[in-house]
Amino acid sequence: MWFSTFLENLVALPVWAWVVWALVVVCAVVFFALRKRSGAALPIVVVLLLALAVLFAFALPTIEPEEGASTAAAFLYSPIFWSILVAILGVVCIVLLLRRQKWTIQMLSTGALCVALAFVLSCLTLYRMPNGGSITPASMLPILVFAWIYGPIPGIAAGTMDGIMQLVQGAYVIHPMQFLLDYILPFAVLGIAGLFRKDNQLPLGIVLGSAARFIIHVLSGVIYFASSAPAGQSPLLYSLGYNATYLVPELIICLAIVLVPRMKHALIRIKHEAKIA
Repeated sequence: MWFSTFLENLVALPVWAWVVWALVVVCAVVFFALRKRSGAALPIVVVLLLALAVLFAFALPTIEPEEGASTAAAFLYSPIFWSILVAILGVVCIVLLLRRQKWTIQMLSTGALCVALAFVLSCLTLYRMPNGGSITPASMLPILVFAWIYGPIPGIAAGTMDGIMQLVQGAYVIHPMQFLLDYILPFAVLGIAGLFRKDNQLPLGIVLGSAARFIIHVLSGVIYFASSAPAGQSPLLYSLGYNATYLVPELIICLAIVLVPRMKHALIRIKHEAKIA
């Protein structure tokens, strides 16, 4: 029967897969034990499950099922299945985090304005790379400043919307996980800038938010575009160099703008007024 075959294929999974699933069970037990404080525990558990699903999404599809394996086995190793699971858990994670964030009309309107400004600036390309990526007049800056003013969760939400808006300009997708790594996560992680909210920490937030975006783009390049590397060159070195070619100038432009004294004082004033409102 299909169910018994499915169970046999489950048993045939690699040992490391069972270890990971055991960790998931442990997390579930811990969550049950902390159910009275589930408001604090649930987002942590969902984030952990999301991380585990990402691990499976990268690892399992690289293992080819034995020839003649059942549909159940092929399904377990399907990149589509794991990518959908990652997307679902990601949405759940974002929803849980957003529910814990108090939103105001001012925050929503400012976020919409920053996303719109980031999109417009991304359309004003100063230099376009041959295989994706471009230097723009600080298109990351509106999202980074928004995160600096309102915090990481609103910043991640605005960055995610900015990533979705980038699809309007065209997308090159060869795999569901590559879509997440190239068009959603790199912009979402710009919200990391919101972890550094002191008046003098905006440059630090810009550097770390840009670094997080850079790491994700490099990861995508190594996994999905290794064939683009010249013969004899490491895919990692190629991806590092390629993505640095446009992201480093983008970072320099953002820093140059916020370090202008008048711009710096204006942004600090806007930040203080946002807290008062």
